[in-house]
Order: sequence, then C-alpha cells, then structure tokens
Amino acid sequence: MTLLTVSQLNVQFGSDRVVQDVSLSIAPGEVLALAGESGSGKSITAAAILGLLPQQAKASGDILFHHQPLLNQPDARLNRLRGHALAMVAQNSLSTLDPSWRVGQQLQHNLRRLDPRLSRRERRAGAIHWLERMHIRQPEQVMARYPHELSGGMRQRILIALAAMCQPELLIADEPTTALDASVQREVLHLLRELCQQQQMAMLLISHDFGVVASLSDRVAVMRHGRIVETGNTAEVIAAPQHPYTQALLAAVPHPNRQPPPAAASSTLLRATGLGRDYWQREFSGWWPRNVRFSAVEAVDLQLHAGEIVGIIGESGSGKSTLARLLAQLVPASRGELQFAGDSLAAFRRQLQCVFQDSLASFNPRLTLREQLIRPQLRLAVVRDRESALARAQQLFSEVGLEPALLDRYPHQLSGGQRQRANIARALVVNPRCLLLDEPTSALDLSVQAQVIALLQRLHQQHQLTYLFISHNLALVAQFCQRILVMEAGRVVDDFTRDALYDAGRHPVTQRLLAASTLLSDSRDKPQPVAFAKQQRQA
Repeated sequence: MTLLTVSQLNVQFGSDRVVQDVSLSIAPGEVLALAGESGSGKSITAAAILGLLPQQAKASGDILFHHQPLLNQPDARLNRLRGHALAMVAQNSLSTLDPSWRVGQQLQHNLRRLDPRLSRRERRAGAIHWLERMHIRQPEQVMARYPHELSGGMRQRILIALAAMCQPELLIADEPTTALDASVQREVLHLLRELCQQQQMAMLLISHDFGVVASLSDRVAVMRHGRIVETGNTAEVIAAPQHPYTQALLAAVPHPNRQPPPAAASSTLLRATGLGRDYWQREFSGWWPRNVRFSAVEAVDLQLHAGEIVGIIGESGSGKSTLARLLAQLVPASRGELQFAGDSLAAFRRQLQCVFQDSLASFNPRLTLREQLIRPQLRLAVVRDRESALARAQQLFSEVGLEPALLDRYPHQLSGGQRQRANIARALVVNPRCLLLDEPTSALDLSVQAQVIALLQRLHQQHQLTYLFISHNLALVAQFCQRILVMEAGRVVDDFTRDALYDAGRHPVTQRLLAASTLLSDSRDKPQPVAFAKQQRQA
C-alpha cells in the first residue's frame, strides 16, 4: 500500500526547470530521505507536495495522496489536508514560530483549531501533555516564554509538537536538525523516530547530512540539479553508492583523523590564564525581580602554539563562542589575563583575524568586496597605497579559488561557498598569524564544506598559520584539528590530541558527544575518505 506517490513531477520558474521528472513513493510508517545539496530541488519538491509553490512557479506531473490528486488543487481542498493529514516541520524554528505569542498560546491555539470543543483548561492540559511528550522539562515555565527565550533545540521540539499534535499521516521534515549540536540533534532524531513508531506516521526527511539520513530513514533518494540520481535502501546506498555524485557526497562526509599530529612548536602564540566572562540576567522568582550573575566562561586556561590547529567543541551554551569573542577581544573579560606573543593591542588586532559562521552578515552589504578587502589594509598600514592593496586582494582571491573579477560584486551576489572563501581572503589580507574560525562551515553543503576545509589546510601550510577552530561537528573537528578542547558550562573539561579521541579515559562530556555524533560509531574501522577535490561546478 502506498500513502504518497509522486510521478514525473516538473517545476519551473519561467524557462528555468528546477525539478525535472521526479518520481518517488512513501508507504505508511516509512521514512524516506530526500538528500542533496542546496539548490538540488529538495525543498521545492516538498512545497509542491504541500501546494505551497510560489505563484510564478508552473508544476506538472502527478502527486497522489491516498490516490487523491494534490497538484494544482484549490486551497480550500488542500487546507482540509494541511495541518491535519499533512504536516511540516521547517528548518528555521525562530522565523517559523510567532515571535509575539508565548509558546503556550501557540500550542493552545493549534489545539483549538483541531478541536473547537476543547475547554480552556483542556487546551492548557493538552499543551502541557505535548511538551512532556517532547521531553521538555518544566513545561509550565516553557509555556510562559516567548520563542526567542528558548534554545534552538527546544524551539525545534516545539515545532515538532505543533506538527505531531495534528496526528498527521505524513510529516515533511525540512532540515529539522540543521545548526543543532550533536546531543540536541540526537534527541530530536530520537523524538521523530519515536513519533513515527507510536503514530504509524510516514515521513519525508529533507537533509544534506548523511549522518541524519543514516540515523532516521529507511530509504533514501539522492537529488542533484532537480533530478533523482539514485534511490534505494539507506544502508545499502551508504555502504555501496552507485552514482558518482552520491559517491562524492559520501566521500565529503568528515571522519576523524586518527593519525598522531606533528609535534607542536615550542613558542606560545596565545596564552589565556583564568579567563572568565560574566553576564547579568533578570530572574522573576518571588515578589520582586532580581539580577543574577551568570558566568558564560569560567576560569579558562589555554595555550595556543605557533602553527597549531586547535579545535573547540561543546554543546550549545557551553561557552565556545563567548570564549572566541574573549580571545579576539571583541568583548572585555571579567577576569583573567590574555597574552598574544607579547605584542601590543594594535599589533594584536592585525595578528588575529576572525572568520564567522554567517558569511553574509559578516560583510557590509553596501560595499563591494574590492572595498572591503582594500580598506583593512590601509587602516592597519599593511600597504601604503590603494594600488598595492588591490594587487594583494586580487592575489588572495586567486589563492582561495575565486576569480579576481568577483571583487567588483556585492556580497549578496555570491553563493554561500564563494562568500565564505571571500571571508577567508578578507581575514588573510592583513597578513595575520592566527585565524579564529567560529563555525565557518556549519551552513555549507558537504561538498562545499570539504572544499573550504581543503582550502584552510592548504593556506595553513603556505602561510604557517595558527587556527582556533570552533564547531559543534565532532567528526569535522577530529578530522581537521591537531588538538581538541571540550567545553561544558563555560569550562574546558577535556584537552587531548586527535589520536586520543577514542581513549577510555575521556571525560564523560566527550564520551557523550562521541556517542551522539552520527556516522562516528563506524569510524574506527573505516578508511579515511578520498579528498573531495574535483568539482564539476564551483561552490
């Protein structure tokens, strides 16, 4: 028996066909993963199933749900299915939830929509029941909060609760674990699997993360340029991919490097001693609100040797990004001491540069890339005139694999991978000794991530750079970095070289992150993947 059947689906915007001859089927209770990179047509396919394509899109083919057509149907008919038999969990929970309504109001509103006969007390009890099913602690307190006051993982569970209370027969989950740390990702995946088993719910899982695909799906369909290039049982496709594109994607999945790192240099480039940062937050317990001190980073001791690649990993809220801001002196420390090779602060500004996760927000949208690479050189006196600054900008663009002609573009005119390469070039333009990389690849596809990591490795060798690499991806950190620091509650709780990742004496937090990381359980026996160097199109 088939719940959903998609036959020869085509979607085009003007003359551009973004989905071409897509055919797939989902049985009741089955989890089908739609895997591929950004722009492959995954989300457009899901929007076509739900009848949410933009007005300018033209769709043809057949989409049958319980043998009833869905494609090009009136909204009145689709609305009887959407939010009932069909439901969706979107990727960005912060933009999906209503920022002006408390969580409890949104849950109770959905319950009232599903059953108008429920009393106010029943709706409140039902909302608390669904929060408890999502394994959310202190549900009464969560009910009173706004979405922005919750963590990313908790917001994602709220979205799943809103979808699951509809008791759908088919749930479409569009990148439900993107940007979540390993532990929260594992909880969300376990929750989705539990709902599928309890409610006999089918799921269309959209993801570019093969770890998520392997953990949750029964079958997988791989999309590229709007076409399905390979489909089959998930375990079989991952073990023996047939299509070259699937092979390339799986080769780009990071696996820990278990080789001992080279000996660290004797000279210390960056030293932090007892570094800490406090914030004040208002607590509404008792009759009157009061300010309570919260330590985001507490007594961190850190040494970074010249030429070393050090990774920092931890769960969300562990203090990784705050520590990065302290080391870059973007925020003042509440206590402790920071030394950078004995140089002054002015020299420090030039010697340590940052590459952040959001490459679009890191650039000034009103200036061309040419200006944004020339001005730092002049301000920090790296060169004397604009001609020399432009020549160095063009040289660095060539080094990071970009055409110098792209310097005349604005940041939004580049793809995500191109912007991150430009971001790295801008950091290198003042000739720093150390790069602080805060989640530089978390928003990128697997192949683009592999390209950026290969680029960073090459630049590390060419320029004798020192890297401090912050990520929530343990496999990527263990592949790229020579030494790994693990943080929890603002403290460094573990410090080890990459070859000691699987040692029995690792801290419980490290062991928990290792257990939660998808596709890491097999990594002891797997050979290192071939470097993903050849691309048919530039990221």
